Amino acid sequence: MFKAGSALPEGQGRTFYPLFVSAIVAGLVPPFSEFFFSVLCHYNLQVLHIHPNFVLLLEIFAYYCEAHVGVKPSVALLRHYFSLRPSRGSVSACASFVADGSSIAISNPGKRIEGFRSKWVLVDAGRIHPRLILPMGHPVSSDDWSRVELVDPHAKPVLEKMDADLRPPSMAAARLTGASLLREFLEHQL
Repeated sequence: MFKAGSALPEGQGRTFYPLFVSAIVAGLVPPFSEFFFSVLCHYNLQVLHIHPNFVLLLEIFAYYCEAHVGVKPSVALLRHYFSLRPSRGSVSACASFVADGSSIAISNPGKRIEGFRSKWVLVDAGRIHPRLILPMGHPVSSDDWSRVELVDPHAKPVLEKMDADLRPPSMAAARLTGASLLREFLEHQL
């Protein structure tokens, strides 16, 4: 892996950035969505700060918002259900999303990926963006990382639909599960 602050190999353009292969498999491919960049900017993260499992969670969340609810995903909507938690250790993949206390069906992206830090490639992002550069250190947590209930009255119908759809499988009325959303998301990606 490149060391923080190191230059890209000779001959590479400024739009080439390192990404974990597991993050690419999870759906992180150019062109990156404005929602993805909004999340990175809000939490003051670099792309390599996020664990590949949580790249998948963001992709599924965005897909669900657009395909099932008919709304654009937003940081405010994401924060209604999730908070961001830093972890110690490596600078890469040191931040993950955690569902609120009531939990939702897509909050558990599956088993942990092992050894992913040693498997990376340079990807042409097609544009220069400060959130794609190598992280220089751990992200600094702030109050903006906490879950915040979305109370906008215009959001009420959206939240009611999402709450009904995304209840954990243990609740009898759950219609969607994380597994069914993942399967549907992957089918549409192929």
